[in-house]
Amino acid sequence: MKTKNLAIAAIVLVVLAGVVILSEQLGNKKPSEESLKIFPALTLGTCSKIVVFSGADTVTLRHKSGAWTVDLPGTAGAAGDSTATGINPLTPAGAVAAVQYPADSALMAIAFEKLAGWKRDILISQNTAKQTLFEVDAG
Repeated sequence: MKTKNLAIAAIVLVVLAGVVILSEQLGNKKPSEESLKIFPALTLGTCSKIVVFSGADTVTLRHKSGAWTVDLPGTAGAAGDSTATGINPLTPAGAVAAVQYPADSALMAIAFEKLAGWKRDILISQNTAKQTLFEVDAG
């Protein structure tokens, strides 16, 4: 009878030790690098447009025919405007055509490299008073 109880106690001890070791291993497991990426499928070839807003100002980066252009809101007769009056006949009456400039392809490649490297794994601060300092506030 004592041998039977000793065997059961040994089995319970081994099972408990296994559960503790398994829970430690699962608790220390890190997520994969791919699951941490904010933009996992973003590459220079998969993106066709980036729109940047700052208050009332808007700048659009477009990928056309293998080259990137910067589209700025136009003004009548602006430098670089493709029409003499600055008015595009395809835009609504009185609307001003956007002015397009070539974008630096090397800088675009660097920007996409940086965006592809963004991860969700680093928490900078939980202090809401520091949102302005880290430029993550609404303003």
